[in-house]
Amino acid sequence: MSQKGVSVVLPTYNEKDNIRELARRILDSVKGSVEVVVVDDDSPDLTWKAVKEMGDPRVRVIRRTDEKGLTSAIMRGVVESRYGIVVWMDADLSMPPEKINELLSGLTHHDIAIGSRYSKGGKDLGDTRTAVFMSRTLGLVARAVLNVPVTDLNTGFVAARKKLVEELGFRGDYGEYCLDFLYRAYKLGYSIVEVPYVCVPRIKGESKTATNLLGFFVRGRKYIYSMLRLRFSNRG
Repeated sequence: MSQKGVSVVLPTYNEKDNIRELARRILDSVKGSVEVVVVDDDSPDLTWKAVKEMGDPRVRVIRRTDEKGLTSAIMRGVVESRYGIVVWMDADLSMPPEKINELLSGLTHHDIAIGSRYSKGGKDLGDTRTAVFMSRTLGLVARAVLNVPVTDLNTGFVAARKKLVEELGFRGDYGEYCLDFLYRAYKLGYSIVEVPYVCVPRIKGESKTATNLLGFFVRGRKYIYSMLRLRFSNRG
């Protein structure tokens, strides 16, 4: 593994209409050596094929046919990344890849840098008002329960050293992995810096986040469980 460079991990499922634009924007904006690692869960829309057809050696795809899920997809990309610094983000163009350089700058004096919708200068425009409200509510509850000085614990837009991510690992199978990861990192003494960004609605494709109250309660239970486990477990 080469230490000098950045690997950007993109977990995908049915993101054919977004993935090529996102990959190009990453390559155009990130300074220095960079690779894009797309981890696709055998998308019916052939996202993995669209990536291969780009024909750029800096963009590679891992097509998973035997395992599915957001958390394991991100970790697979981290493990197979070539460089010593890893970034992961959503592949729906809601997160601006042009902010990656700011995240990387944050690693100069901190262990983890996250994109934040809720720190000063950030904003969550979301897919729907319901989605924005639910995400914001979960974030406020998580911060209060866990007492961590981070405004966006379920961000999903993160930069860190590969070694740190592999040592801590991920727990959970959806977005709750992020608050768990950041909480444990904070408790172990790792420093976290937030970089504000504006989260925009996806234009193409179908949202995979909860956009209604039913989805909120279904997925919100996992977040609540993770918060309580972390708060009241001696192990963290």
